[in-house]
Amino acid sequence: MGRSLFSRFLLISLLLVISGITSAAPSAVQLPAVQLIDELKVKHHEALQLSLSSPEKGRKAHARVASRLETLAGNPEVNQATLAYNIGNSWFLAGHYGYSVLWFRKSQQLNDHDIQLKQSLDYVRSQRVDNLPNAFGTLWVTSIYSWVTSIPWYCIILVINGLFWWQLWRFFKFGQKYSDGLAGLSVCLLIVLASQLFRVVYSPEVSSGVIVAREVIARKGPGLIYSTAFNAPLNQGTEFIDLQTEKNWSEVTLSNGQKGWLPNSAVQAIENVEGGRSER
Repeated sequence: MGRSLFSRFLLISLLLVISGITSAAPSAVQLPAVQLIDELKVKHHEALQLSLSSPEKGRKAHARVASRLETLAGNPEVNQATLAYNIGNSWFLAGHYGYSVLWFRKSQQLNDHDIQLKQSLDYVRSQRVDNLPNAFGTLWVTSIYSWVTSIPWYCIILVINGLFWWQLWRFFKFGQKYSDGLAGLSVCLLIVLASQLFRVVYSPEVSSGVIVAREVIARKGPGLIYSTAFNAPLNQGTEFIDLQTEKNWSEVTLSNGQKGWLPNSAVQAIENVEGGRSER
């Protein structure tokens, strides 16, 4: 099952990166950017082919593509949402889940309604070593929010609305014998309206940073002299909310509510990545 999912992800990334990079380079882009994008399309394809025969060399080739794509970040003539998505794909194929999450989240900030982006981000998160919730906040609240913003729930809303108006028509046309069905659908419609009100009112917390080092030991204070905060190191791709910064350390809270201090050299802020890898 895992291999099948990865194969699908690899195929989709090939199609999207090739088409996406093309869309990220409108005719108004200056010649050097166009040449770079055309060259990187070829390099990306070569890296995919190389991964089949030599996975390690393929990962290094994808890392080089990702690094060169980052040089286009902040270019006003390049579609930044598409570019960030392609960078995230390349970093994922390079095995750097931290940078992949970083750029997928950046793309999400610019285009929050892209279903393929959400699926790709969810898949990368599923590959992380640290077994932590994806959402920040109270579990039951975030679970409800995740459900009422999902595609299946939108489909249920359409069905309930359709059935309600159909039942209402039958009630007016044929009379009282359809009142029970109409009452039941009215209750369902009220639940739907409540869920949509909750979706509008509730603002979920989102991560403000991500670990990009392969692994890092969290401390109970801002320095190596402090004892470890957790029983095991944290790994690349784990997201957090930044609480405060002191010298070269940041206090963070994880999605499970635990807190610790991380060296800034091991993390990246999700905000302010338009010019490449952000510096803390």
